[in-house]
Amino acid sequence: MGDKFQVGKLGSYNNFNFFNFYIERGYADKKPATKIKKINDIKRLKTLSDEDIDKLIAGATNKFTRDIITFLIYTGCRKGEALNLKWDDVDLQNGVIAMKGTKTKYDRYIPISNALKSILGGGNSSLENIKKS
Repeated sequence: MGDKFQVGKLGSYNNFNFFNFYIERGYADKKPATKIKKINDIKRLKTLSDEDIDKLIAGATNKFTRDIITFLIYTGCRKGEALNLKWDDVDLQNGVIAMKGTKTKYDRYIPISNALKSILGGGNSSLENIKKS
């Protein structure tokens, strides 16, 4: 679909036409939100393409770096969150990682995918010796 029919724009379009109708019919003198500035630029999140991710992982010089990169990609956590993570926060049995003391001050829980479980558990992870307590 074109930009004209995006969800946020559709609501604005309907409101705009609704108030134009009221002004034309004499039900209102002016639009109530004329002094509100319009948001023109929507910030887009920068994301990596699948190809970029493959290149990043392939460029890792050792298993530890590859595991860290994979962990960050699958969890979406911040660098600081990953560095502060302890094994007590990782619950492989229930498939969840507890992110505590985050930048936003709220705890959050990240589900552990099978791909992530393969680098966290199973005895072959280079991440096993990080922050045991």
